[in-house]
Amino acid sequence: MSNQFLKLIANILASLKRGSDSVVAQGITSDEINARNLTSPYWIEISKKADMYRSKLLDILRKYAILGVMMGQELLLHPDDAFRLAKDLEELGIAILGFDCWYNYYGSLREDTSVEFYVGDDVIWGRDPVHDSVVTVRKFIQNQLPINTQYVSFTLHIPYAWELFSS
Repeated sequence: MSNQFLKLIANILASLKRGSDSVVAQGITSDEINARNLTSPYWIEISKKADMYRSKLLDILRKYAILGVMMGQELLLHPDDAFRLAKDLEELGIAILGFDCWYNYYGSLREDTSVEFYVGDDVIWGRDPVHDSVVTVRKFIQNQLPINTQYVSFTLHIPYAWELFSS
């Protein structure tokens, strides 16, 4: 496996782990996130088996990295590919916080800042955040994406400690 490919995967994972940053942008402090996560069965599970989840997440991302486009530190996927990735993430047991939409603007890709999709606190800290977040994301992708959306980039709900992927 080439160093360039490993670097690409590391960049993808670094962008995906930033998920908790977007929750902070929704008005929830880092302390509140940490307190909620400590009692979340989902969070406890993925933290307990972090090595297994990270390894399997890498395997999944290897499949999708060749289908997508890197924009800065984000992996952009066509909506159909993002739809499939959401299902793969559900099968692995990873919750999705939300996503951003991207479109072509005179030959360059731009983030659609009018669409910042967050699944909601009731989903993330609900009874089944993995299934409920994937269903919510897939419904939006299937039925409500702006017509000019060409790509989607996910934000995942994974531990801060997974930041070690960025090195």
